Amino acid sequence: MQHLTMRVAGVIGVLLVTVAVLSSCAGHVYAVVGQAMEPNFAEGQTITAIPLDPAQLQRGDPVIYQLDNGDIHFKRVVGLPGESIQIVGGRVYIDGVTLSEPYLSAGPMTVDSPISEGVASPVSAQSGGSETAIGVTNDTTSATTNGSMVARDPGTNLAEVKAELGAGEFFILGDNRANSYDSRAHGPVTSTHILGRVKVTWLNRLTSW
Repeated sequence: MQHLTMRVAGVIGVLLVTVAVLSSCAGHVYAVVGQAMEPNFAEGQTITAIPLDPAQLQRGDPVIYQLDNGDIHFKRVVGLPGESIQIVGGRVYIDGVTLSEPYLSAGPMTVDSPISEGVASPVSAQSGGSETAIGVTNDTTSATTNGSMVARDPGTNLAEVKAELGAGEFFILGDNRANSYDSRAHGPVTSTHILGRVKVTWLNRLTSW
């Protein structure tokens, strides 16, 4: 009997460890709001961000990050710690070398035009296996998440940008450069502000909330 009890306890222990590991790897589920990551990620598309060691981040990784003011954004890593970033004439240069960006719809060039919108705010989040719906307002300048306002940032003309990235700093841009609020406006993003790398997506669209 004692042997059976120990076996049962062992099985339960293994299950608990498995659940803990799966929970830590499950990440958080978001729904894309805005057009900042088009054409690769459409508005209303559901995505999953997996937490990771920032040292594992690579150029081109799509990530979820949070600014000091609480705004949550969905964009792509372009510049890595220690690099020199420059945007001139529609091109991104890393340490003086032109960056090829095949994920951009117009080829390896960013767009020199005003930024008008582009906050990709989460409207749903998943934790511990349950999904929580979060309402979104119809206002084009804001959205709600867990009861707090997430402001959409005003347009900014940022045709030319220079940035020197320090340790733990990343330069992050939206794929839709003409409609994205990103590091060109708010500056580099530190590793502590990156919530996860987007690894799983579902091609669905929001209907109503």
